Amino acid sequence: MTFLRCYFLCVLVLSACLPRAASSPTPTMKATSAPILPLTATPGLILRGRVHLPDGSGIAGVAVCRNYASYPGGVIATTGADGSFQPGPAFIPGDEMVGVWPVAAGYTFEPPFVRWRHYYGLEDRELDFVASPEAAGTLAPPGPCS
Repeated sequence: MTFLRCYFLCVLVLSACLPRAASSPTPTMKATSAPILPLTATPGLILRGRVHLPDGSGIAGVAVCRNYASYPGGVIATTGADGSFQPGPAFIPGDEMVGVWPVAAGYTFEPPFVRWRHYYGLEDRELDFVASPEAAGTLAPPGPCS
């Protein structure tokens, strides 16, 4: 007999001698209350936030700007009557530096802008800007917002 025939004969004999495992029960699905993101979730950024005075009252009509890395920014939202904003989701296919700031005549903001590194994936971020009447010699926003 050749080696391969001998090998397969031994495997066949040994497999017949070993006990068989009991059949496992049919798996069942359990409901979960945790939200599950789909595996195909689009990577990017979901922003929301509020622009308000120190007393908490919102400011309507404030332009909210966003830029990536060192590129100039653009208006992504305008605040509503309560000072809140929520632009649509932004597709970001990888890692990116993101900057967001409000712009309105007659006001300065604290913080003047927010900058962070967005890593690949879906990010949901909330921002809060406090507005004060503008004073002479204030800090300009980090870039143009057209």
